[in-house]
Amino acid sequence: MFPWVRLSNYVELRAFDSNPPDIVLALVALVKGLFYSASSLNAVDALVGAYDRAMVEDLLHDAMLYGLDAAVEDVSVRDMLGLLITIARNGLCEQGQHEHVFLKPFELLALKRCTEEYTILASLDIEQYIRSHLLLRQ
Repeated sequence: MFPWVRLSNYVELRAFDSNPPDIVLALVALVKGLFYSASSLNAVDALVGAYDRAMVEDLLHDAMLYGLDAAVEDVSVRDMLGLLITIARNGLCEQGQHEHVFLKPFELLALKRCTEEYTILASLDIEQYIRSHLLLRQ
């Protein structure tokens, strides 16, 4: 089993290492900014603390289909990313670090209104492709 998060004597966040180096650094800075500050944890709880498992699973599914345009309770993943970046930046600054500079790739991503990949995928019927090309092959 390869869960996204694994608990041991520490929290292991998985699947980060398969990204380009600037994204890996951005992910580490995001996590540190969110988890290592009490005010950041409180802000994240205020943002998503009321989400139940079904809401998170629905959002994950929609994010795989619609990317940053997926939404829960009228808040898009793009807007959530922007809020989380702000929270993480504040958390890193509270720690007296200048590591907020590593958040730049996410800041740029949150500002984009439509990615090239999404534009290409939007022109395809992904569900039909999966059903006709991938599910029939065995």
